[in-house]
Amino acid sequence: MSSFRSSISIPKRWSEDGVLQIINSFPELYNGEIGLFNITAVQLLCAFATENEIPSNLKYRLSKNNHINLQDYLGRTPLLYAVLNGNVKLVELLLTHGANIECKLTCEREKIVGEKKSSVGDVQKYKELLQMLPLFDLLGVSSQRTPLHIAVKKGHIEIVKLLVFKGADVNCIDSNGLTPLLLAGCNSLDVYEEITRILVSYGADVTKTDSTGATSLYHAVHLGSYEMTKLLLKQGAWLTNTTNGENELHVAALKGFTRILNTFLEDSRFTIDDINRVDSYGRSPSYLAAYADRKDCFKLLLNKGADMSLCTKSGETVSDKFFKNVSDPIRFLTNIFDGCVENDPNHGIKLNFAILAPKGCQQMKILHSYFNAIEEQEKLQLLHHPLLQAYLNLKWSQAKPFFYFLIISYIVFVLSLSIYILMLVKKVPYVFIVSVVSRYILTISATGLLIHAIIQAIVMIKNLYNKFEIWMNITSTTIALTVIAFAESNDLKEIVASQEWVLHSTSVAVLLAWTELMLLIGRFPNLGYYALMFGAVLLNVIKVLSTFISLVIGFALCFSIQFYNDETFQNVWLSMVKTMVMMIGEFEYVDLFSTANNTSGLHVTSRIIFFLFIIVVSIVLMNLMVGLAVSDIQGLQQESSARRLEKQAEFLLQLETVIDRVIKWKIFPKCFIRFLIKSKSISLDFTVKTEWYNYHRRKSFNLKEKLSPKLLEAIVSIARKNGRREVKLSEKQMGEIIEKIKLLLDTYEV
Repeated sequence: MSSFRSSISIPKRWSEDGVLQIINSFPELYNGEIGLFNITAVQLLCAFATENEIPSNLKYRLSKNNHINLQDYLGRTPLLYAVLNGNVKLVELLLTHGANIECKLTCEREKIVGEKKSSVGDVQKYKELLQMLPLFDLLGVSSQRTPLHIAVKKGHIEIVKLLVFKGADVNCIDSNGLTPLLLAGCNSLDVYEEITRILVSYGADVTKTDSTGATSLYHAVHLGSYEMTKLLLKQGAWLTNTTNGENELHVAALKGFTRILNTFLEDSRFTIDDINRVDSYGRSPSYLAAYADRKDCFKLLLNKGADMSLCTKSGETVSDKFFKNVSDPIRFLTNIFDGCVENDPNHGIKLNFAILAPKGCQQMKILHSYFNAIEEQEKLQLLHHPLLQAYLNLKWSQAKPFFYFLIISYIVFVLSLSIYILMLVKKVPYVFIVSVVSRYILTISATGLLIHAIIQAIVMIKNLYNKFEIWMNITSTTIALTVIAFAESNDLKEIVASQEWVLHSTSVAVLLAWTELMLLIGRFPNLGYYALMFGAVLLNVIKVLSTFISLVIGFALCFSIQFYNDETFQNVWLSMVKTMVMMIGEFEYVDLFSTANNTSGLHVTSRIIFFLFIIVVSIVLMNLMVGLAVSDIQGLQQESSARRLEKQAEFLLQLETVIDRVIKWKIFPKCFIRFLIKSKSISLDFTVKTEWYNYHRRKSFNLKEKLSPKLLEAIVSIARKNGRREVKLSEKQMGEIIEKIKLLLDTYEV
């Protein structure tokens, strides 16, 4: 027998003659009977009717024993074929003749492999016919799909309208739990919006989820449909988490759908927890907005309380990603901070600090994440903004008692350490009571400061490597406690003689302690300038010496050879020390070039080298360091305030962290807990009254007002600029209104 496929060919476009030719080749189908695998003539006519026309032979067969709801071995019916092909007229005809509108694909295949001839026809011919019949999407993967599922999946809008009008169940589910509304997201945006609008109007459940946890609202956001997002939210849909923890805010922020994102943020159901919800990777919506450089979305999230300190599983914070991916981040933040300064004609100038301290977050945590994420120069630019300066000044005024307590504690530690060490290593008349008292005070103060330093190290763990104050604190307190423990178990008179390490360690501890005290005092507003200048000059000296150290070593070795008889140049180390001393002008020329020191006959060479040393090192190198120091000091007059604020910010963060942990312990009296809570927080809404500003313009700084005249001037300047910007916007809007009125008048005259 010749192949059935080769003898019968079906054109790509519908041809009733071609389908009738197939039907005529099967006597049982021609006679209206059921063929193998439950195939009928009506099914074939509907399966190949690809145009929006009705086969003439179909009406005749429907009037007979049509088997209109008979399903083949895959559950396919004539109605399902008509819906698949998008034939609206055919669907309407089948429904008129009683087609089951809720028929479902079963996908339960019968075993046909190895079958031979049957009484109802040729098995081989039917197998070839099966391969010619159209298949449905996801066949064998998702069964129990109705005609409405198929119409929605294929994007046949008119058929969807017809089916729901005829009473199709809009909430029917397939074997994967998918409703037609969930399948609508497979289409293009315009088709999706039209189908979704139809289904929702007929009562589709907008809260159903698919196997990944996504809802119809998630699909609307993913497609960027602003209208459908509003519609679904109005019908009761809300944020849901997918299997990877992602929700609609994540999608909108990543894709830059600003209007959609703002719709969620303005909804009455929105909470601060929604905006800071993270996915399975620890990424918040603000993190994804920063990752994709979606500035408008990021600004919306930031103004609504996004936490910039949230950390992903990889250890990267939102601030890290923001300063790494967003273009010109400092200018962007500056514009946002400017918007937080509002001019209120009735009360004064309002400062809104909510952007720096979102609800549920430590008030210093956001600034700390900023400081950890940016370079020093960017940090200084950020700290020059009046909003940040005002915020830190107000926070500092609340925390001053704790800072004064720390200063006093450190002074006590430094004095007790100095007294105790001097009595220990010097031949001071032994006074028992002084020794005991200084030892106990030193033990208590060193222990407390060591705990404080450890807490600091935990809080600043990310940038701990460059926190010299913390390392100095830990080193000095640890040495002090070690020496105390050793001294208690040994005779004081034998310590110095038998244990030389005590001298080395205690001298280092004393120097570090006094240096740390100097840095702490430098955090005071009026003293921070000098501490900063000292640090800058020291840093410049270290940089210059690091660059030209080889030159200094060369001269030191040369002098060690030339003046081998001199005691100060007996070895390389002494030669280095002597050379460094000579750099500042202590040449001792007469002693070096005496007859006793020139018996080797190198007096000519030594004088030439000495002359070169004076010119190259003592004059050029030293003047270079002095010049760099002077030039930097001029620039430091502008940077000193920002540097001081940075140090204060670190202290405030540490204080908040400690207070939060103390509050959780619940072992202190309630009055003390209330004092701690009040001390660590300030109001996020602050008003600069007009009379304050006018007062400061006439008189000097009043400590009660907490803000300096210069800072007040900067705040007022921003408020005025924002006011002018609002006026310009109003004029623009007024111009547009006038143009529209003119257009209406012209139309009326015509």
